[in-house]
Amino acid sequence: MNVITHDLEYPYKGFGNCDSKCGLKIYQQPDRAIVLMTELPDNEGTSVTNCAEHLATKIREQYLADLQIQNIIWIEHYPKNKKNGNFEDTYDLVNLKWDGAEFYSPSWEPISFNPAILEMRIVG
Repeated sequence: MNVITHDLEYPYKGFGNCDSKCGLKIYQQPDRAIVLMTELPDNEGTSVTNCAEHLATKIREQYLADLQIQNIIWIEHYPKNKKNGNFEDTYDLVNLKWDGAEFYSPSWEPISFNPAILEMRIVG
């Protein structure tokens, strides 16, 4: 069963050491996790897209160091924001390579994802 182990606004240093932040939600089982990184509308720093590998490395070190790399799924989320022309929530699977110390070379794959389904499975 998935359990939400973290649900917070996650601060990080972006390009040029600028203050940045994203929404972070981790759905976890003992041996695997789904990490949802959400671009916040009031983030004035570097986006989750531009810091994906840095964020994944820091999040893994801080919260998921005991998990096998292949058992962590990274999802990038941009919420609906009509001001930016984003008329619906978008989700992308973030594929990352691992060199033994940090993630690198991200690639994105659009996916259909509904966090409510995961959350219903947690409760039920």
